[in-house]
Amino acid sequence: MNAFRSTATLALALSLSGCVETVNSDQVSVDSVYQSYQVDYQEGTHRLSSRTSFNVGGAWGTSLRLQAPSKVSMDGTRLEERSFLGTTYEASWNLPFSAFHQWVWIDQNGTSHTNSTSIVPFALENPVRDWSLSNSTLLSVSGPALSSQDTIHVTLSQQQQSGATLSILTHSQVVDATHVRVSFPTGSNIQIGTAEASISRVRYSGLQESTREGGSLTATYTSTPLTIQITP
Repeated sequence: MNAFRSTATLALALSLSGCVETVNSDQVSVDSVYQSYQVDYQEGTHRLSSRTSFNVGGAWGTSLRLQAPSKVSMDGTRLEERSFLGTTYEASWNLPFSAFHQWVWIDQNGTSHTNSTSIVPFALENPVRDWSLSNSTLLSVSGPALSSQDTIHVTLSQQQQSGATLSILTHSQVVDATHVRVSFPTGSNIQIGTAEASISRVRYSGLQESTREGGSLTATYTSTPLTIQITP
């Protein structure tokens, strides 16, 4: 049954990937291209990942496939094309943490567009190990102050009696420059007992060099997973 479900899921994903409209960059105006840049650092594994996509007519527009001379790189390394549910350009490395990262997109006319961002690290100060299922939990964050540009994502993973792993995204709210309040969504199926919390600081910002359509920069820092106890 599990093998059947896995095969069905893969078939559905492949079917959906074939439904995503894609156009080549030599068929559209450069001014119509929306740029999206994402960089992510995983503290626990020292994994740095970059993902870039281009869309025609806005963030949810037609996926764009770059044609020579158009290309994109991050920190001097050309990103590789991936074709799944649209076209993306990606790369990953195992590296010590470095905050600053820069992308260079060369468009169809040979013009360079340079955009950069900084990943903002953080750590939990005196981490709370007991998280209440019925009440919110207040977390203290050390490092650069939280700002309106920041979002905190908290994902919980827990082994179920069936052997499967349940993962949920909790409700999280930035209270002030150093505190985040976390609570569980109704009907989350998380149980009393041990769980693992993965906490990410996500910073959104605009582009420095954009086309008429604009774009976005997303920088994420994920701290080493924290083992916690879920209490009533």
